[in-house]
Amino acid sequence: MQCRPACSEDEPYLFELYADSRREEILTWGWDELTRDAFLQMQWKAQQLSYAAQYPDAQHFIIATKEHIPVGRYILWSSNQHIILVDLTIHHQYRNQGLGTSILTMLQAEAIHTSKPIVLSVFEHNITAKRLYERLGFCIIQNTGLYATMTWTPHPPIKE
Repeated sequence: MQCRPACSEDEPYLFELYADSRREEILTWGWDELTRDAFLQMQWKAQQLSYAAQYPDAQHFIIATKEHIPVGRYILWSSNQHIILVDLTIHHQYRNQGLGTSILTMLQAEAIHTSKPIVLSVFEHNITAKRLYERLGFCIIQNTGLYATMTWTPHPPIKE
């Protein structure tokens, strides 16, 4: 796995990844392809505008295989108090291969180094992601019914 900063040339892939993340949900609605595409474009643009407004200086990364094939993305925003994992999306064909775990353990190492907790939000019905976060030590600190806010706090090393 490799990570690199996202650039404007990645936009078509990032839209495809977004559409992939909504694939199962949207197929259940019975819409035709044209309607689905229009809806996804609208939602994608709204998400991008929302992220830009809330996290204007966030860092955007592409997750790729060793062969440089893009397989996902993540967005980070850091403040003096914490690191926010704004978004982590892995294409459905590459899920359950340890990529999410690798990204999160890398972020946990950074959190330990900077002594900042990691904060993220997960869709309440995304049981697979919630289980991953819980397995890696994240705890729910707030639940709106639609989203759960979770945090992971680095512990100082034990001195012998």
